[in-house]
Amino acid sequence: MAATLIRNVVVIGAGGSLGPAVLKAFDSHFVVTIISRQSSTSTFAAKYKVRIVEDDYPTAQLLEAFKNQDAVISLISPGTSQTQYHIIDAAVEAGVKRFIPADFGYDIANANAIALLPALQIRVDIINYLKAQEEKDMTWTNITTGPFFDWGLTNGFTGFDIPNRKAMIYDNGDQPFSTSTVMLI
Repeated sequence: MAATLIRNVVVIGAGGSLGPAVLKAFDSHFVVTIISRQSSTSTFAAKYKVRIVEDDYPTAQLLEAFKNQDAVISLISPGTSQTQYHIIDAAVEAGVKRFIPADFGYDIANANAIALLPALQIRVDIINYLKAQEEKDMTWTNITTGPFFDWGLTNGFTGFDIPNRKAMIYDNGDQPFSTSTVMLI
């Protein structure tokens, strides 16, 4: 497949935890359109084109929003993986050339990670689904960041309870682990 210039980018889920960092990184280099659910209370700067769609992401509304777009970045909650299949299908039908799935964090190519966290299998399945779309001229990029340390500090995900000045020590507390920050995305 020949290289494709990517200029017009749709971001779905921009009102979530990763949205501000992704928008900041992309807005000076790309024409960004945000797809926001009808029930969302998120607001965005006037410089962005915002397309409001019904909460169940109707195919017709996605096809209209994906028209003349080069790439889709999905930032939807990983818990809504079935919705991501639907979004991928609409992107393929609309002729979008690049898809970045909502799969930040764990290295799902690592079989040990899947064995420890079987809930990650749906992410593997989505990557396999994207691979199958390659024959329809869809390309994709999966971004593995490791856990977001700053995000984990604010919600206790990494074992730190800052308000109560407590921390969960894993193993013996002397094992290195890799993280990144939300802004690094």
